[in-house]
Amino acid sequence: NLAEDANLVVVNHSLVLSDLIAQNKVLGPYRRLIVDEAHNLEKVATEHLGLSVNLWTVKGALDLLYSPPPLAKGLIPALRRRALRAKQGDLNGDMLVAELDRLKGLVSDGRTTAIGFFAKLAELGASPYGKLRYRSDDRILRELSEETEALLSSLGEICQSLSQVEACLSGLGALRM
Repeated sequence: NLAEDANLVVVNHSLVLSDLIAQNKVLGPYRRLIVDEAHNLEKVATEHLGLSVNLWTVKGALDLLYSPPPLAKGLIPALRRRALRAKQGDLNGDMLVAELDRLKGLVSDGRTTAIGFFAKLAELGASPYGKLRYRSDDRILRELSEETEALLSSLGEICQSLSQVEACLSGLGALRM
């Protein structure tokens, strides 16, 4: 790597932060860093290291699992249909169907919780620009603590149920069409 052998390497903010994320595997180790236009570093760091979440990304992820009627599509209905066809009467198949039914309810609840969270967020911090940056000590985040906890709890339950589905699938083996 030429960067590792050089005495001086000039890079932009984006590459420095990418290297930070990659644990110095891009640029290699260095002892000193001079940042040109350091006033832009916070913005670029937020873009690289921050987390951006909105209602559409959460709903989109949940919709991949289960979208409500009239569509009623997603991974859960597809797996449920296959499980019913492939392993009728099999204990793991029955457990899988039951867990998928539970997961479908959790996803529906999670969607409702996410809508409530983002509605209150918009109510508390509506911005004419559509974007706001929050820090852990912001008033808005303190006022959203109950909704945040509910959303995190709901998403955590979905993750636990997905782990149960994975365990059931491992017990079943491949689902035949």
